[in-house]
Amino acid sequence: MRKFAFTVILFAFGVASASAADLSLRGAAPYYQAPLWSWAGFYIAADVGYGWSNVDHSVTIDGLAVSVPTNAHGFTAGIYGGYNWQFNQFVAGVETDISWANITATNGIVGKAGVVPFAIQAEDTLRWLGTTRARLGFLPAPSVMLYGSVGVAYGGVDDNVVASVGSSSISSSFAQSFSASETRFGLALGVGAEWAITNNLLTRAEWLHYDLGSTSNAFEVTSRNSGNIVRAGLGYKF
Repeated sequence: MRKFAFTVILFAFGVASASAADLSLRGAAPYYQAPLWSWAGFYIAADVGYGWSNVDHSVTIDGLAVSVPTNAHGFTAGIYGGYNWQFNQFVAGVETDISWANITATNGIVGKAGVVPFAIQAEDTLRWLGTTRARLGFLPAPSVMLYGSVGVAYGGVDDNVVASVGSSSISSSFAQSFSASETRFGLALGVGAEWAITNNLLTRAEWLHYDLGSTSNAFEVTSRNSGNIVRAGLGYKF
């Protein structure tokens, strides 16, 4: 019985050795590499942010240009979506977004133009903001993208200006008012970082600069609206 068991062990050892030798002659079993995750495709997301702007009003009083800036600030919330194409470590894409905004402020100034007293009060609100931008990204790691973007911006802006020339009070009989609620167009620039948490779940942090240009009116008020927004987003890639 012991001889039989010993013979079986030797036989099994010989078969294993022969198999190993045969495998070494034929080469190791092929290594399977899972396909890398791709950024290419459609995505949709939502974001929240905080913005601040510098709306500079220029009012001409008896030939003197008086500047009345309003440093507005407030929160934003919106949605965005787009499409990406991937080329090795680079990603190109196009994206559009639309956000509700409440970036608002009021500022007033009192002074004299020569011997003529005046008072000016300006109130500005950015009610909504949208952009359409081209993006170019670089992948320092397969699931991390650093990107820059450039495109057009469009937003709903409310401007309210009251000016009193001849009095230092905006409540005087000399006061005149100007109000406008309009959609303006301009330029948008952005930089950001995006991270693929899973194959479908994306998160990002972004800084956006917008410039909605300037507008003038018969009341000799010129206003320029530009600002910045920092925001975080969470999205789904199809």
